[in-house]
Amino acid sequence: MPLLMNEEHTFLYTYENIPPTVTLSSYTTGMEQLRVSSDNLNKVMINSILPQVIEPKIPIKELYEPDFFLLLRHLRILTWGPFYTTGAWYCQDCVNDDGLKGKLVFKDKQINLAEIPVIRPDNDEELKTKVILTPDDFIFLDATVDMHLNKCKDILLYDIKLPKDRQDLVPIAASISHVSGLDFVDIREVVDWLYNLSPADADTIKFAYKDAFSIGLSSKYNFTCPECGGRALCSVPVNDAYFRPSRSDLQEWKKLLRAQKTNVQSNKQ
Repeated sequence: MPLLMNEEHTFLYTYENIPPTVTLSSYTTGMEQLRVSSDNLNKVMINSILPQVIEPKIPIKELYEPDFFLLLRHLRILTWGPFYTTGAWYCQDCVNDDGLKGKLVFKDKQINLAEIPVIRPDNDEELKTKVILTPDDFIFLDATVDMHLNKCKDILLYDIKLPKDRQDLVPIAASISHVSGLDFVDIREVVDWLYNLSPADADTIKFAYKDAFSIGLSSKYNFTCPECGGRALCSVPVNDAYFRPSRSDLQEWKKLLRAQKTNVQSNKQ
């Protein structure tokens, strides 16, 4: 068997049928071929790769979305190392061509994925999984809307084929459990219902989800700008590129592993 790395992984949320801590292993070249050949990262991770790298076996589709993306970050670090190179970043303090502060810099910047913060409340009891909106929350809508934090089984619905002007509504539609006075058969009906709401009420639903469930892995990484020493940040989306480190990223990982091995040997002496 090839040598694979594994570590314990602890979930943010508490589940009835999933232990709080599992063992996560790096994945093999065969699994990487599965990922590369798929046109849907989330789908191949949920259905094919994660079930093979987690012990004990758990129902992946029941994981909440924040736990899913934290798993992917951990899996990426175990398989490819923690280093990731972005081709652009934004500096709040660099002076742009107009002589004002704030500049988009198109240069490579290597970051450590392990340093990206995890957003969570101070008290775990505040980790919400449901929110209810009443008629008082809306401008025009006279209904109660029950929403839930999306799980992996909801994420699998994100790429259903719909007209382009409806596609962006799918993630929020997947989070709607019930609307008073209505009985939806499938997610397409929920999308159509959202599509025909007033923009003010549709935004109320979107903002309610964001306010209640902005938990988990941050999509932004803050660092010191190498150009001016000011405040810089970059976006780190979890997509196919996330799982394709550069040669330089792998070289830095090798250096890190060698340094860690040297420290362990020194401590044993």
